Amino acid sequence: AFASMKSLTTVNLNEGLVSLKREAFSILTNLTSLNIPSSLVEFNDAIYSTGITSLHFGASLETYVSRNESSKLTSITVDEANTNFVSVDGVLYTKDMSTLLTYPAKKEGTSFALQDSVTTIGPSAFKYSKITSVDLKNVETISDECFRYSKLTSVTLPDTITSLGTTAFSETPITELNFSK
Repeated sequence: AFASMKSLTTVNLNEGLVSLKREAFSILTNLTSLNIPSSLVEFNDAIYSTGITSLHFGASLETYVSRNESSKLTSITVDEANTNFVSVDGVLYTKDMSTLLTYPAKKEGTSFALQDSVTTIGPSAFKYSKITSVDLKNVETISDECFRYSKLTSVTLPDTITSLGTTAFSETPITELNFSK
């Protein structure tokens, strides 16, 4: 919808908007503020190559899809009344905490330990992140492009792993890959 508008810095969306589709806001490197209405039900990969540093979703959000393409993102928050998603320390999960959906690319820190309840890491969840190490604990599924372009240098895959996605670790500086026993 809005692409390559170099002067756009702030967007205030109206209450009543229910859907943001793929790349609704793309190649907007100066866009740093996107105010999302609480009425939003679907966020489908709506930001690509923007300067947005944080996102807040309301209680109405039901569908979230992201390739984690906003490389400036530091945190995601969710209204406590949302029945589908939850944010812990700026990281987005499904409400039951079984799936980590997005670890913001510019979140502070270089190591991360998953919650014990996480069994799935969503597509592109850690894409472009600064982490160099991650504790995968009980993960069964690592989705497509999960760690692509991250700073991950070593990884140990737990014996719970049953599925590795396409290009899950592509274009990372990994020097050591271990499979637990």
